[in-house]
Amino acid sequence: MLEIVVFAVVCAYVIYQRFLHPLSRYPGPLLASLSNVWKAYHVYQGDLEYAILKLHQEHGKIVRIGPNHLDISDAAAVKNIYLTGKSFVKSSFYDAFTALRPNIFGTRDENIHAARKKALTPGFSLQSVTQMEPYIDSCLAKLLARLDAAAATGEPIDLKAWISFFVIDVLGELAFSRSFDMLERGQTEALPPLKEHVFLAMLTGQFPAIVPLVNKYLPYIPIPALQATIKGRMKLRQLAIDRITTRLAHPDPSRRDLLAKLIASYESGDDAAGIDVVDIQTEAFGFIIAGSHTTAATITLLFWHLLHNPQTLAKLEDEVLAGAAGAAGAGLSIGGGGGGGEGGRGGGGGGGAGGGAAGGNGCVPYAATTATKAKYLSAAVTETLRINPVFTMPLMRVVPSSGGGGDGAVVVAGARVPAGTDGVYREEFGERGD
Repeated sequence: MLEIVVFAVVCAYVIYQRFLHPLSRYPGPLLASLSNVWKAYHVYQGDLEYAILKLHQEHGKIVRIGPNHLDISDAAAVKNIYLTGKSFVKSSFYDAFTALRPNIFGTRDENIHAARKKALTPGFSLQSVTQMEPYIDSCLAKLLARLDAAAATGEPIDLKAWISFFVIDVLGELAFSRSFDMLERGQTEALPPLKEHVFLAMLTGQFPAIVPLVNKYLPYIPIPALQATIKGRMKLRQLAIDRITTRLAHPDPSRRDLLAKLIASYESGDDAAGIDVVDIQTEAFGFIIAGSHTTAATITLLFWHLLHNPQTLAKLEDEVLAGAAGAAGAGLSIGGGGGGGEGGRGGGGGGGAGGGAAGGNGCVPYAATTATKAKYLSAAVTETLRINPVFTMPLMRVVPSSGGGGDGAVVVAGARVPAGTDGVYREEFGERGD
């Protein structure tokens, strides 16, 4: 008798989800309409963005990717979902990204988000970036020195790895007030696994209802890879706690980095949400997680596309060299030291921090104020982000009581909807999208 009841319930659930559910009119895989297992599987495989893009290519702008989830590949949906204030609030998917407390990315409390945004936004202004340039330049000098050394010997290097070291060191300087010394070590053993932390959050985020249970019992599951990831997350969290504790115990008024902005908000007491030390630790932790892979991948992909498009590379070099010459009042090679390239386009660098990391040929850093005027450079970076968006995970928002979505769709209130970046970034260009 029990078997019959279970069978009837399962059949009723399948029939409802496929034919009677408010989202049943939208196309998508059978499994996706029944469970979030479809998304979790593709997250585990590392191809969720491609699976969703394929669905859009087959079925159009709106596809069903979960029992109560739609993915909308429409430029208007981006504005409707993400840029309309408090209408489309964050879904419980974001809870999986909490390590200490929800940071500005993960918090679903609009008041806390507004307070954190107010505290953090000044740190990303051009004025603040200019103040932080010495810390970035010191890391850049080390990277150029490493590239010079490799060029002198002719030994092949993994540029992707060295760019990652550079980005992690810069983030250490800006978020923790101290470099992780990856460029000096030439390896990442000193830093816990960052990608694994994000992967774990994305995977568990597909089942938000069980995130509290997962966080509680996951450390006890005897799977070596899982244990390593959990330990890495805990180590990184402790690293954030230790670095912030040290900075607060030994304040440096002359230091102008991202952490200084948070501390200033904490010490002034004008944070509407009442920021405290744990919140500072949380945001610093978030800088490392959010900034490491995205920035390193974008720089790496930019170089890859430039190297595979020589005419674009030559035009960009001309703009960069002209900008550097105009800023310094003389023609400067980008880089310095050994192994200068043909036509002055090459070389490497040494140097140090402070007023700028000058290279061996008198190279000076390409200042942010100069870079903002480099339109072709900006276009190259933007095109790289369009072709290869580095964070393609569907960021779920909850449809408000008024309904809505994109492309004229009227989506039932309470449904989860992201705007898929891969499809949106390609649709305008048709066959030339890639």
